Amino acid sequence: MTLLSVVIGKSFIEKALLLVLAAAISGFLLPLIFKYIDHQRSERISLKQAKMELHSDVAETVLRSMTLALDISYLGSKKTKDEEMQAMAYARYNERIADLMADWRVAFSKSQTLTTSELSDELQSLQAVFFGGIDTPVMKSWSNCKHDCEWDRIHAESLRYLAEANSFIKKLAIDLELSDPDLFTTVR
Repeated sequence: MTLLSVVIGKSFIEKALLLVLAAAISGFLLPLIFKYIDHQRSERISLKQAKMELHSDVAETVLRSMTLALDISYLGSKKTKDEEMQAMAYARYNERIADLMADWRVAFSKSQTLTTSELSDELQSLQAVFFGGIDTPVMKSWSNCKHDCEWDRIHAESLRYLAEANSFIKKLAIDLELSDPDLFTTVR
């Protein structure tokens, strides 16, 4: 057997083709596959970060809005009546509420792409509840009140709305797959 017969032999050509094919795969196809996998992982991470940011923004905006309003009714209630502190709470609320409402709108806009339409609609409803059930009564009571206001009733109602908001925030975390739904069930 000569060198020429080995080189042109069927076995040698097959092995050479396999070697070239292996080099092409490891040099070209594998980097493409790894790049695709990295891209997919990066997209999942970006989506998860966007969901975490939405949840954080919603929780902060909703709870901050409600807490600022609750401060006014709490400081006006019979149990904790403090007119000076209540006036400061009212001024603080008025100073920040316009920015917080803009934050609600931004969060709603983001929620339309990151959550279900039901949850997005529920966030919008929560904003309407805030205005109708908390903001409007607080503003009316503040404007019309001389000595005997309905701060105790307004505060109790606001606390009920706060509980609804907390429930929504938990539901949002579950929908965004940021929390285990079993964490929010009661163990018996």
